[in-house]
Amino acid sequence: MTATTSNGRSPARSRRLVQRALPALMLLMLLGGFLGGVRLALALGQPFPGVSLMWRKELKLLAVSWATPSDWPGLDPGKLQVNDRILCIDGYQPSPDSVVYGLDPRYASITCPQGGKEYFTLFRERFDGARPVFLEFLVDRSGAFITVPGVPLIEFTLVNLAEVFLPSFLLGLGLLAIGWVVYRANPETEINLVFTLFVTIVAGLAMNESYAGRFSALFADTRLVALVMVVPWMPLLGVVFFHLTGLLTDQPRLMALTRRVSRPYYFLSGLFSLVGIVAYVMSDQPIGVALDWPFGLFVAVSCVLAISWGFISLVWTWRATSSRRVRHQTGLILAGVTLSIGLLISYIAFFFFNAAFRYIHYAPYLGLGMVGIMAYAILRYQLFASKARTLTVLLVVIGCVLIANLVYLALGSITGFLPILVTALLTGLALEVRRGPTSFFTRLLRRETLDYQVVTRFSQRVGGVHPIEVLQLEARQALQADLDVERVSVWLFDADHRQLDRFREGIVVDSIDPPPDFSAYLQAQPNPINATLPGATAYRVLLRSDPANAVDLWVPLVESGQAVGVLGLGPRWTGEVYDEQDVQLIGILARQLALAILNARHWARLQAMPHLILQAEENERRKIARELHDTILQFLLVLTYNLDDLRERQGELAPEIEHWQDRISAEASQLRDLMSYLRAPELLVQQGLIASLQAWIDRTRRDTPITIQTDLAADVERAVSVEVQVTLYRVFREAIRNAVVTIQP
Repeated sequence: MTATTSNGRSPARSRRLVQRALPALMLLMLLGGFLGGVRLALALGQPFPGVSLMWRKELKLLAVSWATPSDWPGLDPGKLQVNDRILCIDGYQPSPDSVVYGLDPRYASITCPQGGKEYFTLFRERFDGARPVFLEFLVDRSGAFITVPGVPLIEFTLVNLAEVFLPSFLLGLGLLAIGWVVYRANPETEINLVFTLFVTIVAGLAMNESYAGRFSALFADTRLVALVMVVPWMPLLGVVFFHLTGLLTDQPRLMALTRRVSRPYYFLSGLFSLVGIVAYVMSDQPIGVALDWPFGLFVAVSCVLAISWGFISLVWTWRATSSRRVRHQTGLILAGVTLSIGLLISYIAFFFFNAAFRYIHYAPYLGLGMVGIMAYAILRYQLFASKARTLTVLLVVIGCVLIANLVYLALGSITGFLPILVTALLTGLALEVRRGPTSFFTRLLRRETLDYQVVTRFSQRVGGVHPIEVLQLEARQALQADLDVERVSVWLFDADHRQLDRFREGIVVDSIDPPPDFSAYLQAQPNPINATLPGATAYRVLLRSDPANAVDLWVPLVESGQAVGVLGLGPRWTGEVYDEQDVQLIGILARQLALAILNARHWARLQAMPHLILQAEENERRKIARELHDTILQFLLVLTYNLDDLRERQGELAPEIEHWQDRISAEASQLRDLMSYLRAPELLVQQGLIASLQAWIDRTRRDTPITIQTDLAADVERAVSVEVQVTLYRVFREAIRNAVVTIQP
């Protein structure tokens, strides 16, 4: 769904032509918008009747423009209304050279008693007289001729200019800004080019409205401007939107249909662009009149069909896609399309039914909401693989404008819109200056506050004492949930065994023997590193990075000078890249995880300490027993053998030697008992606890008249460790000895 090679990087001539022409076209639209403001500025000081007038080409008449703010005095209740067609002003025909050829033949019967006089000359004459000045209008309102007296004549000021000029100009400027960001991101990608062309065409339509206000004779005829900024592009609006929605889907059938239909659709739209140019140039000629309706009908039908199909295509994609990223992108686009449809309905009602909403003048400000949705989609979900600070600044302006609209809807009866708008923009600017460039809305998107929350949640998940298997699972889930990481690979360094263990779902699935200097390498480079940088090669080679599971960011786990392991973060499902602030945040999380793993290892060692102590004691007993066996016991045995030999040779000493032999045998027996106590019997080591206990019981039965009854369960032996078995053996043996000593006299 984003701009990829699958969307096409074909070196087609038409694409190269569009790529080269788009910057010039965008500059042309921007220049047109500025010139509209200059044209209005030249009218400062000119009188006007409390409304903004526009020229209705299809009727060759002046009409009350939708660009008139609703709080202007000419639109007070009982006075003029938006879209009133002006026939006479104070008895004068305001356009004496006009030729009425509209659909209503009744206009031919209208005669203004004072004759004809250009409207701006009439306003100047009235304004130079006594004040205040009120005018009388004869208008066609929804098919009825109505006389409207008492319309005040006022002077066009800088505030009036801003109220008329800013709505459409800001909308066009926002569209051009977002189009330029997307174009700069990748001008060779088809989806970027189509999106830029679409927003440029819409920006041209918005910028052309800067010429809607009529306040003076200067540059009164703006037909050439419309011929450049509007007429050639209106037939292309439908096909470009159709093409764009086809590129925004990941459904093969929809993509194939778009490919098949786009080429003939572009050809037909280009043909009607030529028709529109001819109709506009030849507007006063019969051929121009004949071509007007086919041109307008094609534009209307093309836009309706394209919007309808685009809506169906987007809903289809939203329901059928298996990609979370595509679903979020499509949902945002649907929200923008729905908002746009709502605005279009209001304009259709305005042009065809004279049913203008009271705040129709501020509709372009609401249209900025659509621009804000697109900017957010690009930033958050990389709708067109682009990221720029321009978009965050644009979101600041849009947010301030929309807030100003909401405030005006509540306070419109008390104050005008412009003071509210200026206050909102200055407030946004103050927040930006105080907290740094673009930080206000950047924070709403991903930064400071959200980053703090991410750190807090991560600390809660890995805090306390948990097994390492649990810690790495918690860390992986936190990174995937809070940072939109698609995959997280975990390697932990086992310093005792000098190896790297790779974990998957809490289980070690692979082990790697790292080079001797690996720990020092991690400690020397403790910060995360992008996988595209040269320093990441060592990670990729050593950790056997799988191309199918690409790693975008390598994150060493180092804390307090100890190397704990490495994290490999895959791409984000939103398409965003890891920027500098992301890397800093991930570095903080990595240090927290490394500290938690070190704590877990220390805790595991503390838990194992009693076992280690018992093991050390057992080892020491075995050592002492082995030393006694190899030294003293062997000496006593040798001594016994020598005494036997001596007794055979010296008969008279035989009783004495026999006495000492008995003493030595007794001492050797006690020594064997001591060694048996110090170390586990060989029988226990070889055959287990039950066999050893049974052997001791049998020995006791042979040596003593005591009757011993036992019930030895084999399950106990399987349930305890060897160390516990040795302890049980010694306790049992000591208990039998104590019983024998107590019972025997």
